[in-house]
Amino acid sequence: MKGKFMIAGLALFAHLTVMAQETTTAAPSKEQLELARKKDSLANVLTVQKEAERAEKEAKKAAEKAQKEQEKKIREEEKRIAASEKAAERMEKAQKNLEKERERMEKNREKAAKAQKNYEDAKEKLTDIEKDITKDLEKFEKQNKRGKLSPNDIQKWNEKQEKLKRKAADQRKKIEKAAKEAQKFSR
Repeated sequence: MKGKFMIAGLALFAHLTVMAQETTTAAPSKEQLELARKKDSLANVLTVQKEAERAEKEAKKAAEKAQKEQEKKIREEEKRIAASEKAAERMEKAQKNLEKERERMEKNREKAAKAQKNYEDAKEKLTDIEKDITKDLEKFEKQNKRGKLSPNDIQKWNEKQEKLKRKAADQRKKIEKAAKEAQKFSR
């Protein structure tokens, strides 16, 4: 009998084992449910983590793009400022050159006026010398007509006339020089 019980016990045990296996496959156990929940939770956590990483990457990209845009704007502004400063320097340089040109022209006007005055003075002086020569000649002719001149007086008069003529020639040279100087500045 013991044997029958054993066989019956084994059969029962085998039947329970088969039933347990069928139950296991048919209905998940609490552990499996818990494991499935944990797996779902882990999957959700991983999904959230991946989503967070993707969002972080996008935020980084957006921040880098914004920074590049900002740097580009800064470089453009620096270029604009540099160009503006360069233009201001050119303008200032042109202004200085213009001022120098005005000063040079003013000096040239003064030199031209001075040269013109020298020319006029030289002409006036030549006129005075020529008048002196003419007066001296008239005086000489009057005295010569009267016969009051000695050979010594005639020689002195000739020397005086020669001296006046050289003075007149020198004055003519001065006039030519003054005329050239005045003409140089009148251009």
